[in-house]
Amino acid sequence: MNAILPTTPVQRKLMTMLLLTSGVVLLMTCTAFTAYDYLTFRRTTLQELSTVGRIIAANSTAALAFENSDDAEEILVALSTERHIVAAALYSDSGTLFSSYPPSLPADAFPSAPRDDGLRFESNAAVGFLPVIQQGDRRLGTFYLKSDLGALNERLRRYLLIALIVALVSLLVATLLSSVLQRQISVPILALTDAARAISTHGDYSVRVEHRSEDELGRLTDAFNQMLQRIEEQSRALQESEKDFRNVAETMPQIVWTADDRGRLDYHNQRWHDYAGAGTEPSGRTILHPEDYRRCLEQWRASVRTGARYEIEYRLRRASDGAYRWHIGRASPLKNSALRITRWIGTCTDIDDLKNAEARLLYTLSELRDRNRDLQDFAFVASHDLQEPLRKIRVFSDRLLSDTKGLLSTNQLDLLERSNKAAARLQTLIQDLLTYTNVHAAQRAMRPADLGVIVGEVIDDLQTSIEACNARLVVGALPSISCDATQMRRVFQNIIANAVKFRDARRPLVIDISAGMTHTDASVRCCEISIADNGIGMDPKYAESVFTLFKRLHSSDVYEGTGIGLSIVRRIVEHHSGSVHVVGRPGAGSTFVVVLPVDPVHALPASGS
Repeated sequence: MNAILPTTPVQRKLMTMLLLTSGVVLLMTCTAFTAYDYLTFRRTTLQELSTVGRIIAANSTAALAFENSDDAEEILVALSTERHIVAAALYSDSGTLFSSYPPSLPADAFPSAPRDDGLRFESNAAVGFLPVIQQGDRRLGTFYLKSDLGALNERLRRYLLIALIVALVSLLVATLLSSVLQRQISVPILALTDAARAISTHGDYSVRVEHRSEDELGRLTDAFNQMLQRIEEQSRALQESEKDFRNVAETMPQIVWTADDRGRLDYHNQRWHDYAGAGTEPSGRTILHPEDYRRCLEQWRASVRTGARYEIEYRLRRASDGAYRWHIGRASPLKNSALRITRWIGTCTDIDDLKNAEARLLYTLSELRDRNRDLQDFAFVASHDLQEPLRKIRVFSDRLLSDTKGLLSTNQLDLLERSNKAAARLQTLIQDLLTYTNVHAAQRAMRPADLGVIVGEVIDDLQTSIEACNARLVVGALPSISCDATQMRRVFQNIIANAVKFRDARRPLVIDISAGMTHTDASVRCCEISIADNGIGMDPKYAESVFTLFKRLHSSDVYEGTGIGLSIVRRIVEHHSGSVHVVGRPGAGSTFVVVLPVDPVHALPASGS
């Protein structure tokens, strides 16, 4: 027994030191593990509570949707299998208590109204508010759940009991073995203690404990050194990451800045100092335009409070010339795995030149609108003033032809008739030009119209020319769409008249009009109208140029016209947010395809003319 127990004051003092050191280390280790398990179990408790809550909330959608309190109570009763859940309730979308568990609890034992969504610890319980959401993201109400911390306390008591037993046993064993292994044990433990003290005091993770033996203490020393090495590597990686970020930030043309989770600015790159001047405070208050400061501060505080992305335009004074220039500031929060904001990273981009260009563009557009309006007014007045002399020329020519029919020579009569026809063509050209320029100027309301009725009216108007060439029209079912009926009538009139004009004299003319429904890439519902004929056709290389103003594929001596009709068609169709194109081959007829949205509010990309 004397060989085991210390026999000298020095041995007793050393044993006491060893026992105290071992006890402290053991206590710190037990405390650390207990604290870690405590925190981990709290997080696990919230996750399990969240899982139960989401399941109950998902099963409660029908009960809340149909306001069936019996179903709600049956769903909540399922929580009786969870012995640590002490209360639960369903709230309607108006915030009133809809159903509760257990039924024996009075209403005032539950919150009067649901609070913010999420799970949290309150006093001696875990409390959660989870949304009850129907398919389609419609919120029907809120599910409230409260669990006591009985499991957590039981686990903590077991850990404390185990820690106490381990401590007593360890101290007993240490007492028995310390006299024999004082040197072998005390030296490594003291080394570990000194290393832990150095790390906690100076934060120096480069400290290493000397490996002295191959026993448990040696392995503990190795594990301790490996832990320090991993921590040092992570710290070094974090420093390298911070360094890389700084290097990238310094090379960016924008001002880059960062802030902590409370919104306090802690870094600006060199671009800030180049722009604002050396020594300018990070907040930028001294260079921010006085009219913008309050607005920027309020929005920044709101973003920090809510976690919303920050974006705002403001003016900053440039140190080199004192000029205020427009900038756009943007910032986004960085969050950890628990979705808590840890930092903010933001940029500040000079957009002064862009805003000036935008202002100039708006001014130019305003001038263009004014000039376009002037041109439309001029075209209207000019066409009106030109038509009156032409009308008189035609009247006088007709009268002269009538009065001098037997007095003029054949050549003179031919010249007079040609002059009269030229005046008629010029009058038609002026009317077509006026129609072309007024397509967009006429702001008529879009109303539902039956395209079948419109086509029928056009056929009645062209009946004379249709019967003259013995043409046959085959009209299928056409849909109703929202459109300007007057302009849409001109579309069909010009295309059908075009088919009558360019018919093939070797065979009877057949015009086939049909329609079908389709969708664009943007899922806009449209009708596709096909107007096919068996006329003279056209070379595919002219498929686009036929819609060009004044573009004619034949001379006026062969086919009459002004070369504006199809240009008017395209202009009207594009005004209705649609598109039109033609396909055909010489001698095989032509097919005009008109695509129009059923509802012109949803615009289609217009094809270029």
